[in-house]
Amino acid sequence: MTRKSTSGIVVMLGNALIGWKSIRQQLISLSTMEVEFSCLSLMCTELIYYKQLLKDIGITVRDPFIVYEDNQSAISMANNLAVKTRSKHTDLRYLNVRQGVQNKLIQLEYCMTEHNIADHFTKAQCAIKYKECCKNFG
Repeated sequence: MTRKSTSGIVVMLGNALIGWKSIRQQLISLSTMEVEFSCLSLMCTELIYYKQLLKDIGITVRDPFIVYEDNQSAISMANNLAVKTRSKHTDLRYLNVRQGVQNKLIQLEYCMTEHNIADHFTKAQCAIKYKECCKNFG
């Protein structure tokens, strides 16, 4: 048994799934906010890649990308430029999230966990959830 969290990200263009990733975190995190912020950092990196890829094939994507997040603490930390003592350790590691928000690359919106389709990639799913997942991804 490991105490490392699994992060899942989903990239959609309209209603089409164009990318997904499920990855085990490299470090053990002390809070769910830190895990979610780490995942947001991964998402920002992926979105920069997809934006350039789409540009290379002649598809222009308007900024900002809407990123649905189910952790309100992570959203608050990304939108708040002030560094708090308890979150100082995450400041440098995940600076790209704050830069993404500041530069209008991403716009974070709250999404209830039950409606967060990226969560399908973080844990085993029962048959009903699996069928729902297939329906969501076309």
